[in-house]
Amino acid sequence: MILMDMPRSSLRAHLNDRHQPDFPSPPRPMRRDYERGEQVLRAGGSAVPCVLISGALRIDRPGSGPENLQLAWPGDLVGLEALHGWSPTCDVRALVDSEIAPLRRMSDTEWRDVLLNALLRRQSQGASLGKVRAGSASERVRRLLLMLAGVDEGATASRAGDTQEPIVCELPSLADMSAVTMTASETVSRVVSSLRRSGLLADHGHRRVRLASGLLLEGGELPVGMTRSRIRD
Repeated sequence: MILMDMPRSSLRAHLNDRHQPDFPSPPRPMRRDYERGEQVLRAGGSAVPCVLISGALRIDRPGSGPENLQLAWPGDLVGLEALHGWSPTCDVRALVDSEIAPLRRMSDTEWRDVLLNALLRRQSQGASLGKVRAGSASERVRRLLLMLAGVDEGATASRAGDTQEPIVCELPSLADMSAVTMTASETVSRVVSSLRRSGLLADHGHRRVRLASGLLLEGGELPVGMTRSRIRD
């Protein structure tokens, strides 16, 4: 069974408290829920292999700039260094509120499938991260919001006219949005403020926003002037 291809509800059921990891536990109890900005793993610390159930994680290598950061999405694995008895080599923080779970006991065949799928996912996600760092500032922010909402860019056209199902995501911190999109913080702030004023973003509870259907279209219905927003040098 390949964990990364399972729906979130199945992941939670498959990785419940009855399944204990086959790795030494960290000094403090393993937590499952992390708030936005909270540290999940620290480089040089302790860890057990885990799978991200929901949310998104920011992964930074110490001493490296934001241009080298990576993101983890539901189904991705973190803490795999523990498989070799190593400490984590990267700092991992919750980009938004996130839930993780330790991996259960698996056969060698299952492990091989899990690790192979993780490698394939990482390759495809590199291309996705490139999309939020290309184009105008407004396009970068738009694509990041859609990724956080779990909207497949290939399916956006078919959903553009569907206003019945709300598209909702949690906003990361301004600093994280700036680092992920490689865009100046003040520019990201202006883009988000303009999207709010234009009605393309609306508050939907604590740190959550609802995305209007106009954001599903590439370059569609974006606020006037946002295509020339300043990008970080």
